[in-house]
Parts: sequence; C-alpha cells; structure tokens
Amino acid sequence: MQKYDLDRDILAASSDARLAYGILKRLEEAGWRDLFATAFDIDWSDQSLAVVVQSGLTWLVFSSNNVSDDGDPVFAIWDEEPMSYFGEAKDRFDWALQDQRPLVFLSVLGEHIVP
Repeated sequence: MQKYDLDRDILAASSDARLAYGILKRLEEAGWRDLFATAFDIDWSDQSLAVVVQSGLTWLVFSSNNVSDDGDPVFAIWDEEPMSYFGEAKDRFDWALQDQRPLVFLSVLGEHIVP
C-alpha cells in the first residue's frame, strides 16, 4: 500500500471529496481557527469542531475531548435563522464520530435528558 499523498490522491477523489477539500482549504487560508476562538472566547488545546448532518438537521459540535467530562456544546445551524445554542452532546463526542448517528444529547437548552 502506498503512503497517503494528498496532492496525488485528491486528483482521483470523488467530486464531493474535492469540493469538501476546497472548502477546508479556503477555511484554512482564512484562518478560521483564530476567528472561531475569538468568536467563542476559547483557547484551542485538544478540542475538535465538527459539523454533523443527522436526521436531516445540521449541527455544530465543539468537543472538549480530554479537557472535561462535561457535555459538549451543540449549536443548531438553521436554514432561515441565525445559528443558535441548542444543548449539550454526550461527553467525549469525539469518540462517537465514527458512529452512524454520533450526536446523542445530554441536555437541550438546559433541560437534562433522562437516558
């Protein structure tokens, strides 16, 4: 098996993969990490940020990874409305990213969800 080579592999990738790569490249060029940190008043350490499309809805999840055992903040990305805080995902969301339905809510707008 050949070693991964982005410049080579992106040429043979699907159109969706090339489109996603183009978006990621533009975000990187715009310095999105610093913009996000400033907007949400956070310091980056080992967090991950994920856009999740699940059940026909789009969510932005900021996972604290090893920083805490608290739930991870989830923001709803609405088609016709501004993005808004929605609730907390089950802690260690980053471990669930490979699951078919990774987003499991711990609380919604401050109301605890009983498992």
